[in-house]
Amino acid sequence: MKTIYKILMPLLIAAFSLFIACDVSTGAGEDGFGYKPDGFTVTFNGNGGTPVPPYIGVQTYSKISAPTPPIKGYVFLGWFKDEACTDENEWKFEIDIVMSNITLYAKWGAYDGSFNLGDTGPGGGKVFYRNSSAQTMTDYGDFHYLEAAPVDMPPALAWQPAFNVTGTAATGIGAGRKNTALIHTHPDNTPAASACYIYSLNGKNDWFLPSKDELGALWTLYNANGKGSYGNLTTNFYWSSSEYGSTHAWSQSFGDGVQYYYLDKSEAFSVRAVRAF
Repeated sequence: MKTIYKILMPLLIAAFSLFIACDVSTGAGEDGFGYKPDGFTVTFNGNGGTPVPPYIGVQTYSKISAPTPPIKGYVFLGWFKDEACTDENEWKFEIDIVMSNITLYAKWGAYDGSFNLGDTGPGGGKVFYRNSSAQTMTDYGDFHYLEAAPVDMPPALAWQPAFNVTGTAATGIGAGRKNTALIHTHPDNTPAASACYIYSLNGKNDWFLPSKDELGALWTLYNANGKGSYGNLTTNFYWSSSEYGSTHAWSQSFGDGVQYYYLDKSEAFSVRAVRAF
C-alpha cells in the first residue's frame, strides 16, 4: 500500500499542478483561455472629443456600462470596435462582453448646437465663436466652436526675434492651429506661440495662438459683453499667430478694438490660448 501511495502521490500532485496552471492562464485572450487574473483594460478613443477615462481590471466575459459620452460639438453616435466606426462593429453594451484589452472609438454625427456664446467649453474656457456650418481647421478637421482659455499665458511674451516663419501669414478663422504649429518648429525663439502649443488644461492639449480673425472674434464678444467682465481679458495688446513680415505680426488691442500689423515681434504682449471643437 505504501508503495502504491509513493507512486501515485507525485502523479496526483503533478496533475493538480497542471490543472491549476490551466485554470489561471494569464493570456490576454489569445492563448485560448481568455482569462487574466488582473483583468483587461477598455480604452475609449474620443476621436477629438473630451477625454473618457479607461476601464481597468475588467474581468473576462464581463459586460461594461456605457461611460458618460464625450463632447465635441457634434452629435455622439456611440462607441465602435474599429477606428472607421462601421455600423456592424458598434459596441452593444447590453450584450457585448470583454475578452481582451480593447479600444473603442467614438463616432460623431451632425452639429449638435449645444453650446452658446459665453458657455464654458470642454476645455474649461469661454466659447467665443460658433458656426452651425462646419468649418475646416487647417490640419485638424471640421469644427463648429472656438473657446478661449480662462487666463492669459503668464507673463507677457514676445512673438519672436526678427525672422520669417514660412506659411504663417494666414489670417482667417481656422488658420490659427496651423500657424501655431509652424511657429513652434522654432520653440526656442517663439515664446508666445510655443506657450500656447504646449499648454494643457482639463485634459485638452490642442490649444493654439489664435489667428488675426480668430482673435478679432474674441474681441467682438468681449466688447459686446462689457469690457473687463468677460473671459478675464485685459485691455492690453494680444498677439495673434498671423505674421505680417520678418519683423512684424498682427496684434489685437482689447482697449480700442483696433488690430495692428506694425508692432515689433520682439515686444512682449498678452497671450491668450484658444482651441477648436
